[in-house]
Amino acid sequence: MKKILFILASMALLSACVSEEIAPKDSQTSDMESAAYVPGQVYVKFSNDTTGLTKSLKACGVASMERVFTIGGKYEARQRAFGLHKWYTVTYSSDLTMTKALSDLSALEGVEIVEPVRQIASAKIEFNDWSDALWGLHNVENAGIDINVAPVWEHYTVGDPEIIVAVVDEGVDVNHPDLKANCTTKHYNYSGTAGGITAGDHGTHVAGTIAAVSNNGKGVCGIAGGDHAKKKKGVKITSYQILPAAPTGNKSPDAIMAAADNGALICQNSWGYNYDKDYNGQLDAAERADAAQSVISQLDKEAIDYFITFAGCDEAGNQLPDSPMKGGLVVFAAGNDGFTNAAPANYEGVVAVGAIGPDGKRADFSNYGDWVDIAAPGVNVYSTITNEGYGFQDGTSMACPHVSGVAALILSYYGGPGFTADMLKERLLKGANSEKLNPKEKIGPLLDAYGAMTYGDDIMPGNIEDLEVSGRGNSLDFTWTQVADEGNKPVYGAMVIYSKDKAAVEAATVKEYEGCSVFTQELNTPVGKKVSFTLPRLEFTTTYYCKVLNYTYSLNYSDATEVITVETTVNSVPEVEILHDGDIVLYSHEKKIVHLNVSEPDGHDFTVEYTPGSKADVLNKVASGYTLTITGNADESGSYVGKMTVKDEYGASATVDIPYTIKLNKAPVKLQDIGDMFLTSMTGFELDMKDYVDDPDGEKLRYDITIGSTQVMYLSANGDVLYGTPFENGVTDVEIAACDARNEKAVFKFKVLVNESSEPVSVYPNPVIDYVNVGTLDKTESVEIQIVSSTGKTMYRQTSEVSGYEPARIDVSGYTPGTYSVRVTYGGKEYKKTVVKL
Repeated sequence: MKKILFILASMALLSACVSEEIAPKDSQTSDMESAAYVPGQVYVKFSNDTTGLTKSLKACGVASMERVFTIGGKYEARQRAFGLHKWYTVTYSSDLTMTKALSDLSALEGVEIVEPVRQIASAKIEFNDWSDALWGLHNVENAGIDINVAPVWEHYTVGDPEIIVAVVDEGVDVNHPDLKANCTTKHYNYSGTAGGITAGDHGTHVAGTIAAVSNNGKGVCGIAGGDHAKKKKGVKITSYQILPAAPTGNKSPDAIMAAADNGALICQNSWGYNYDKDYNGQLDAAERADAAQSVISQLDKEAIDYFITFAGCDEAGNQLPDSPMKGGLVVFAAGNDGFTNAAPANYEGVVAVGAIGPDGKRADFSNYGDWVDIAAPGVNVYSTITNEGYGFQDGTSMACPHVSGVAALILSYYGGPGFTADMLKERLLKGANSEKLNPKEKIGPLLDAYGAMTYGDDIMPGNIEDLEVSGRGNSLDFTWTQVADEGNKPVYGAMVIYSKDKAAVEAATVKEYEGCSVFTQELNTPVGKKVSFTLPRLEFTTTYYCKVLNYTYSLNYSDATEVITVETTVNSVPEVEILHDGDIVLYSHEKKIVHLNVSEPDGHDFTVEYTPGSKADVLNKVASGYTLTITGNADESGSYVGKMTVKDEYGASATVDIPYTIKLNKAPVKLQDIGDMFLTSMTGFELDMKDYVDDPDGEKLRYDITIGSTQVMYLSANGDVLYGTPFENGVTDVEIAACDARNEKAVFKFKVLVNESSEPVSVYPNPVIDYVNVGTLDKTESVEIQIVSSTGKTMYRQTSEVSGYEPARIDVSGYTPGTYSVRVTYGGKEYKKTVVKL
């Protein structure tokens, strides 16, 4: 039968965009010339008999033809038997519209299928490399909303290098230090560009989730990445680059066929058909309607079916002797348009993966519907990116490799002669957790690695031998020694059947427990270690009867213990312990941190209220309990009492007084004054303030420094030592305040004179704007000062008592700019200086 497949979509990475739910229309016309398709090209599948087609093809405007699939090599016979050799990319005349070319070619004898060529566009535990960022592997904030892979690593497998996962995507950064060891040596470029693969963030991120090297102290751990510390290799990644694509069209079918022929058993596909044909970032009504009707192209379907049928097989379709599986598994991201439909993921032959966030709800961008097979983490997913990097990405693109990674773990453990792709798919889907997600979300059950491993087993758990039960408040504490199941692995969980009616407990079974209550507890306890957990929220001072039995993850149950009688007790009062030896006493300059241990003997929730004793104390909650921070200078000295009240959820309370004393502050004491300083050179000086001031409280003091003229000198403090640096001749006032925590102080005032010993007279500044200073050395002298202009005019003449510390200060602001001579006479000698007035 001839078919014309008008499927209006282009292929793109599944980037996270938000769209409204769409409904199919009864009929829809399409613009076949849109940017969603390669202009001038169509895919054609011919029948075996192509005799006489050459003239007919030319008559239809066909310019050239090229096979879609690379036919040949070891598996040519099965490729031909599957009909892949019949597919061609046909280039037709630019004079024809696509609609005309499709119509004309489909009318030819010998043509089975004609469909447009879609454009490809890019978009968007215990391992020492595990972190809270990898919530999809182990969710710390929302326990159980993850893929439950840690027990698989511990008890089953961390991956096997015989398993090859084909990443059909952007190129993978195969030299990334967290990926290189788990990549094959040969990779393939099907993007339509020349040369080897080009690494992209999207493809590298996908590969890292599957098989980043685990437990190597770097970046992230992959789901099936091995265990580097124990020298266990992970599964292998082969990169099949289809994106970013050259404008010559979609070569993903050839990549998928080649993946099967090159040994891959799992085909990972985080791409799909893009309905945004004009690439404007929004979907109009026509594009949304196209999305609602989208189905897989016949060409993609045949390539996928080939992988499913022949991966791991010889030319005749028989499982290869060294292959872990007969046939292959193809995994597709469901898409990021918020739609109820998407292709190729809606094809029943593939595993379609929807996305959830850390809260267990469907991601708002995830496509959904009954066709979605399984859900996995797809929000804030942390993984490898190019250039040795790591980053977060969103999308069903990120959820999809979680499924491929778990599939690789299953295959690593169960793979071997007789194991088939159908067996793998059944374990993967039926072992998923259908209780964690709301079925109204329509994205399937939650991927569960441990559930897939244990699916369908009939292994029985061991019986409990040394059970002990005791009452504590309104709780019962259980303890016994963990036993193994028949597979020699720790028992997964325990069930407690209990009641105040002994006869009801004696008669109760796992399925029939009328008059009793049931409590279940997952056990993360190695064989031979003590199991310990608490059954809470019973009645106080009451007699209970209980029996306990073990169960496996597949809900196979052990025999129950004998019925035990136990009594709960009265409600205990919370306890507060002040972890401090002796009285709490501090000086104003001190800060004390007092640790408080708060406990509730019955394990009840409790609240803490604190009444401060003063402005100085603050209670803080810390990881180890509570701390009381007391800051001495935050309030006046004196004795205070803080009060801490702890109340449990049933009203029992305890109040503890926390007394402390802030000692009376004593001001710093001046030991001696700092005398005026005469500096005769520019070499600087030091002052050790411990020689000049003391604090009776032993406090480390702060020094506030004020300098009259920073042009003359600079003074800085380093601890108790002050460092002075002279700059230029002159004199300045200096004030040093030695301050304690309460700002009480001892103040030192002195002068610093900077002058060279060879200069009996100093005139500064030079040049001068407003005032010129004239001084002698450190002694006071009676001097005559005369200022003469360059023309010989006397501008100033006066006799004054001056010294270096008390210079004469002469106002020259009214002088005409120019050069002036300053003549200073004393002791029978005259000294001349030249200054410039600006």
